[in-house]
Amino acid sequence: MEKLYDKALDLFKKKELDKSKEICQKILKENSKDLNTLLLIGVIAFEKKKYLKSIEIFDYAIQFYPKIVDLYLNKTLALISIEKYSDALDCCEKIIILDKNNHKTFNLKGLIFLKQNKIKDALDNFKKSIKIDSNKSETHNNLGIAYKKIKKYEESIDCFKKSINLNSNNPEAYINLGSSLRNIRELDEAIINYNKAIELNPNSHEAYNNRGLTFKDLKNIDSALSDYKDSLKIKPSADVFNNIANIYKNQNKLEKALENYEKILTLDRDHVGALGNVIHTRNKLCIWDNYEKNLIELEKKIKDKKKVTTTFPLLSFFDSNNIIKQNAILESENYENSKEKKYKTSINKKIKIGYYSADFRNHPVSFQLKRLIELHNKEKFETFAFSFFNKEDDMKKKLNKLFDHFIDVETVSDENIANLSKKYQIDIAIDLMGFTQRNRFNIFNIGCAPIQINYLGYAGTLGSSSIDYVIADNIVIPESKQKYFLEKIIYLPHTFMINDDSKKISTKHISKKECNIPENKIILANFNKFYKITPKIFNTWIQILLKLPDSILWLYNDNNTGRENLLSEAKKLGLNDNRIFFANKLPDYSDYIARLKNVDLFLDTYPYSSHVVACDVVSADVPIVTISGETFSSNVCASILSDLKLNDLIVRNFDEYINKTIEVSKNIKFYKDLLIKNKKISTLFNTKLYVKNFEKSLEYAQTNLIENKKENIYVKN
Repeated sequence: MEKLYDKALDLFKKKELDKSKEICQKILKENSKDLNTLLLIGVIAFEKKKYLKSIEIFDYAIQFYPKIVDLYLNKTLALISIEKYSDALDCCEKIIILDKNNHKTFNLKGLIFLKQNKIKDALDNFKKSIKIDSNKSETHNNLGIAYKKIKKYEESIDCFKKSINLNSNNPEAYINLGSSLRNIRELDEAIINYNKAIELNPNSHEAYNNRGLTFKDLKNIDSALSDYKDSLKIKPSADVFNNIANIYKNQNKLEKALENYEKILTLDRDHVGALGNVIHTRNKLCIWDNYEKNLIELEKKIKDKKKVTTTFPLLSFFDSNNIIKQNAILESENYENSKEKKYKTSINKKIKIGYYSADFRNHPVSFQLKRLIELHNKEKFETFAFSFFNKEDDMKKKLNKLFDHFIDVETVSDENIANLSKKYQIDIAIDLMGFTQRNRFNIFNIGCAPIQINYLGYAGTLGSSSIDYVIADNIVIPESKQKYFLEKIIYLPHTFMINDDSKKISTKHISKKECNIPENKIILANFNKFYKITPKIFNTWIQILLKLPDSILWLYNDNNTGRENLLSEAKKLGLNDNRIFFANKLPDYSDYIARLKNVDLFLDTYPYSSHVVACDVVSADVPIVTISGETFSSNVCASILSDLKLNDLIVRNFDEYINKTIEVSKNIKFYKDLLIKNKKISTLFNTKLYVKNFEKSLEYAQTNLIENKKENIYVKN
């Protein structure tokens, strides 16, 4: 029997599991209670992923050998594999009764707690295991994973290095070390460790994927794509398709991005962010087949608490505060949340304001923000820019001079940016991005200032208790809608939108002929990107055009595929090609404003209304018709028009939208003259007054903190 067992064990070591199992069965026919054979056949079942069968075998053996620790250890592993965590913990407790100093038991308990996301308990048990036996590479690796989970990357790095010192041939430890190094932006070191992992295991799809992510961070896009593709050759993965899609999205190769996002759904319909990315990218390309069906599925999954989309695209999908709030909470859960900030305001002589963004460049947010920074009271406030995206252009150079301190932090980890903010004693951190592209929201969830504010870049709740306030007005967030925001509201006495009242309009006249639009037609326009154009709003525009035969529609040419799809859709709706025209991007901002002067009436999008574009349009003396909806984002244009005392141009539904557009089209001069007149009394065109009230709101927030008040702030003129 001994020789047979040795043969079975040898075959097991050679991965010849079926042959090993056959011999084990022969042995058990002769002796059904042979301990070693029962252990081995149970392990074979485990290796073949027949976990219930392995548990059955171990339970059978335990009847005869109730004090054999290895039986319980292996049973625990099988229970973990089928996510029977409570039973697995019970099993561990039985082992502790038998052997309180078994390091494997505490390592297994740590793994169970890690899988349950009970990180403190996981850490405690991994540390107990190491205290008993500090020479186990696996346990140090597991402890590192636990630290990495709570973003304690320095501690995790120490653990992974210890694991490697004890076993230099474990590719998993090198992958984990590379991942933590990447998170603290030690990118070259991360690459070295991924290289080592691939050397040890050329079939590690995870190592290729992670190295690809790091190459992407190093802006070596070709190498990143090559690694992603190598990863897919080894194992198809939704995560890897997502990484490829994101690269193509950032390169504005939307068709390729969509192709890869859709591949994700063939593997995992519930993959994080995938369904939302598919719909959003299709919207950018104006591909609308199954649009309503996709939105129904998306809404259902959000209600089921599935993280199938980021929140930003929802602003153009739904006019629903509830859906947007639900998803924002889901998205904020992706980040570490430091609910209690462990520091107090420094009560600086000046209030130190940190502005955090990837958009300190030629970007709409910066076009608006520049004047605010310029007009800040330097005696009361000290300003800091924390820039997540290091791109040199004219706007960045201007902002660099306007801020008291301009700090490039693109290559700095979230934790270190938070620590840097604390070092500078930032009193108020203003997040200018929210859930928009290239955001670093985790900085705020870690906690970088005693007061943290959502402003300007993202129109909605961030779904996190780490954000103290959102800056708004009573149009975008009426008191009845406060319940949809986790933040307290700072109410400005005018529109929350800031506008640069000093922006220059080109003195040269840009004619309709130069714009390739007809001279003798009513020019209806929308210059938003295509993702804001829904099938419903486009259909409404076509209805208007059909009712106004002397009108044309002038759109921004976001991408050629979307353009062709819009023209095709217009034909289906009965409109000729010669009624829709497209404008390309102008390199000079003042020329862009001057070109807008050719527009008679701007037709707003819905449910994601115009924001900065609306400011540009009224700066060019062009009236706007907008639908006021339920959400913050659907009311931004309404807020702008209200500030201009043009409430007559705010409607509540599509029928009113059509009727109002036709009415205004017949009275263009009246509305343009009224707009020009009202600009003189509008806060939108009095940036000094706006900044004065904005600064008041920050001072009130500071006072609330000192007095330990958590309440909405109402600023009065």
